[in-house]
Amino acid sequence: MKHQLWLFRHAKSDWDKHVPDSKRPLSKRGKKNAIRMGQWMSENRLIPDHIISSTAERAFQTCEFLQQGFQGEINVPVWDERLYMADHNTLLQVIQEQSNHVEKLMLVGHNPGLDDLLKFLCGEDLPLTGKGKLMTTSTLAVVELTDTWSNIKPSENHLVQLSRPKEIFE
Repeated sequence: MKHQLWLFRHAKSDWDKHVPDSKRPLSKRGKKNAIRMGQWMSENRLIPDHIISSTAERAFQTCEFLQQGFQGEINVPVWDERLYMADHNTLLQVIQEQSNHVEKLMLVGHNPGLDDLLKFLCGEDLPLTGKGKLMTTSTLAVVELTDTWSNIKPSENHLVQLSRPKEIFE
């Protein structure tokens, strides 16, 4: 049984200087992209067994809109405040706590932690956008692990796909 780790960066959020960072909601574009990515994932049979999400408002709303796109095909996420602005070591700790019965685990979180985790897992030679970005908002990275959740090794895992909304829908 191969384990797959799916990293999903929250959708585009609004920037209002009067709203604390953890309370920033999604922008109109963010809501649209999260729904479209959920539909696309459902159409492509990319359905996670288990979802763990940051507790930030933008991550919470991303999960809600992904679920709309999935039309109820995915489980309700587990909310974990450790994922809010977590570095790759904290993300790795959360992953390593998972049961090996879970084959497809999806984390919904933030950068730079997700970028750093993906580089840790698969090495530095990853596909960037024309502007040099890796995990843009609403991006899904699917990584096949070479071992169990508790025995993840750096740079030995395989990036199966990196799906950015701009590259899929435009």
